[in-house]
Amino acid sequence: MSAHELAELQSWLQSAIRSAAPPADAQRRVRGGSVSAEQRLAIYARGYWLRLLECMRAEFPALCSALGTELFDSFAREYLEARPPKSYSLTSLGASFAGYLEASRPDRDAPPMERDPSFEVLVDLARLERAFVEVQRGPGVEDDRGAGDDFPSLTYLEPSLVCLDECMLRLAPGVRLLQLGYPLLDTMMRARAGGAARPFPARAKTCLVLVRQSYRVVGFELSPWEFQLFESFDDACLGSSVERRSRALADTTALDPTLRIGPRLKLWIERGVLAVSDALPGATA
Repeated sequence: MSAHELAELQSWLQSAIRSAAPPADAQRRVRGGSVSAEQRLAIYARGYWLRLLECMRAEFPALCSALGTELFDSFAREYLEARPPKSYSLTSLGASFAGYLEASRPDRDAPPMERDPSFEVLVDLARLERAFVEVQRGPGVEDDRGAGDDFPSLTYLEPSLVCLDECMLRLAPGVRLLQLGYPLLDTMMRARAGGAARPFPARAKTCLVLVRQSYRVVGFELSPWEFQLFESFDDACLGSSVERRSRALADTTALDPTLRIGPRLKLWIERGVLAVSDALPGATA
């Protein structure tokens, strides 16, 4: 069999597995054995969908717990049929799930005030769980090797040794920032730890950051000024300029003018959200 023929046969098999009904030429393509071509294809198809749904449940356990397995599988199956995986790796399987849920919601064309809030919270939860997975699988700052080639000059110092006037700060690798309409961090973490499902919290705009610490994903709520500050990072910035930028956000985020920015930034260094790049040797606080 030539490479072209093999590729054509693989494409046919993939289409046959995904199809709701066996193709008309199944008997010609699948020969031999005591089991019919349709039955043999059905075995492959069942295994294919069971594996994909298993992966989706593992990626979105909180959403699965909230909806129940049967309803979650129904949403996930519709998503996978509309956007079938195209890679040999399943790491990107659920990347577009939240967007699909948002685009397919029945009230998507209704005015915002008339939309069903229960669907909105499900979309937020899907976004949060996908961000969790991306942080879990992405680069981390557990040690100097975690910086990777994209962050060759990162150093990890005790916050007490950091002088903000003499160091460069940047977002640590793998950090994810989110704005959600519901405070769902505790809901997600509880479900991922195997806890029982609880009623969703009341609507409240929430800013979050997810980061990996010691190979565990942790999340923190952010104040509006912290979210805007972290969102504005596109490269390393001198620590003192970050402090000035924070003060400039006071008018738009109701930042407490008495808040001491320096200790707050050092807290985020300690939590692994900010990393020190090209810190001067011997710098002290």
